[in-house]
Amino acid sequence: GIDLGSGARPSGLGLTGPLPAEIGLLTEARKLCFNGNTITGTLPSGLGSLRNLVRLNLRQNSLTGTLPYEMGHIRLKDLYLDGGNMLEGSIPQSYCNLATSKDAFPLAAFVLTDNTGLCGLVP
Repeated sequence: GIDLGSGARPSGLGLTGPLPAEIGLLTEARKLCFNGNTITGTLPSGLGSLRNLVRLNLRQNSLTGTLPYEMGHIRLKDLYLDGGNMLEGSIPQSYCNLATSKDAFPLAAFVLTDNTGLCGLVP
């Protein structure tokens, strides 16, 4: 298998297709940077299992669907989902936890621009 150490940075490598549900098994990952690829489909709810994750960069892909409720319970400091993604629906109330959790870092970046189908309050 692939040893991702503390994270994965396959930015701009031409990755295509959906993120596998098994991404939730990368429990020690702190940073996942898959920006600049052609990742499609929805964000797997398994991302909510990545309790050590502080940076998720999926900008400039082709993601669709809604934001998983489960992601609002992790320690994200930076979340980038802009630039070509077409997410829709309401921003889950759980995402307010990203900005207020005592166990989390202060939320530094929460970028959702270009996802015109999203609505709701941004933490």
